[in-house]
Amino acid sequence: TNEAGTKQGAFSMIYSPETWNGGELVSTFKSTGIGMNVPYVDTGKGTDQILTLEEIEDIDVKGLTENPRIAVEYTSSDSDLQKYTDVFVNYGPAKAVRTVDPEDGSYSWEIEILLDEIPEGAEYPIEVNIVASNLGKWEKVSGATDEISFDIVKTAEPTATATAEPTPTATATTEPTPTATATEEPTATATAEPTPTATATAEPAPTEPAAKADGITIGGETYTDKLPESGELTAVTITKDADADLDGCTAYAAIYSEGRLIGIRLVRIENSAGEEQLTLAIDDPMDISECDELKILVWNDNMKSEASMLTAEK
Repeated sequence: TNEAGTKQGAFSMIYSPETWNGGELVSTFKSTGIGMNVPYVDTGKGTDQILTLEEIEDIDVKGLTENPRIAVEYTSSDSDLQKYTDVFVNYGPAKAVRTVDPEDGSYSWEIEILLDEIPEGAEYPIEVNIVASNLGKWEKVSGATDEISFDIVKTAEPTATATAEPTPTATATTEPTPTATATEEPTATATAEPTPTATATAEPAPTEPAAKADGITIGGETYTDKLPESGELTAVTITKDADADLDGCTAYAAIYSEGRLIGIRLVRIENSAGEEQLTLAIDDPMDISECDELKILVWNDNMKSEASMLTAEK
């Protein structure tokens, strides 16, 4: 119950910045913690309203290059409020997109998955939580909220290619059977085949990144592999070869709680030529008190890694 004597839902009130984009009104904010951006509802007056969000199936992002969208369906016991219910992303790499019907002004909503906010090597599934909310009708119908969660998943690469390779080997092992007297042949075959394999495993060595993320600044202190219990992430440090050009790349600072992505910051890299150490300031510091793991990645515009990843844990 608030100071006005009415009941208040569990969500705090934070202004929702919105922008028009090609005829769509996009709710651009996303929370870095539970209950950060969904307005409260007054449930203490008028007829009770029942607001129900329909479940959303998990979405598989394997192979996707463009952000997928998922329609949001909900029902309200009040037909007017059904038209003007808002939808918010409470947490997860997603945003809510609202379309307004030009005929009656009613809303329809979609959730857009933000693929560029999912770091390389992220642990799946990643949970997304959304909330539907409306403020009701003053003293006639109470406000209401409902929330659901779904997972972003990424199915494993097919292993058919890997399992098919041993087939010729099986054939090769049957060859010595008719030549049992020539015991030297199987030996020569077995020892000769691994040789190209050894050569293949050596190939990645020249492609070792010429840069590495090796430091983070939290509360004015520098950390490498251990995180403090609380504080704000304000900068990232990258050490590189002087001739390594990272201009146009993006540094991603991602925080996780029990394997779930709960926050991310992006910093564009510029003027890196000739520098051996870069300190990238984060304009919007990120609170790390709710996370148990932090990762720093550096990608180019083709989403390829350009630096060794830093992982720090509590």
